[in-house]
Amino acid sequence: MIVCDEYLAISAVSETLPPTLAGQTLVTTHSTYGRLLRVIEALGVSDSPYVGKLSRLVRQWSEDEREQFRVAPHIGTIALLDPRPFLGTTAHLSARHRVSWLAAELLAAALHHQAPLWVGDEQNLPRGISAITAAEGGPEIHISGGPSVNLV
Repeated sequence: MIVCDEYLAISAVSETLPPTLAGQTLVTTHSTYGRLLRVIEALGVSDSPYVGKLSRLVRQWSEDEREQFRVAPHIGTIALLDPRPFLGTTAHLSARHRVSWLAAELLAAALHHQAPLWVGDEQNLPRGISAITAAEGGPEIHISGGPSVNLV
């Protein structure tokens, strides 16, 4: 099992995962999934403030892919974790290390499941990640090149 951020979730749906992740079971958190849903919904709003990297990536999905993602996680591609077992750890990480809930939830999920955390964008890692992982005893973290798509 590999816990992944939204950039690798996009890669999984787009079938552009790095070869090192081929055949791995990918999972993500509710906050990560929710962030992608917000981007998908914002695509239909003309005055949407969402014009960043995620929006450009999700825009490349077909309407059918976006609709499938709205309805349910991509069964067989990426699984959605139940957050209840690691809510306390998420709150602890967020408060103690002053990191966003999104980052804390990814770290807590990886810690709880004793799984590596893979991110497709280095910016998804909180400042001081080395100190956090040292203090908390993990998780192992990997940074991927992210989706191989044209961002222009």
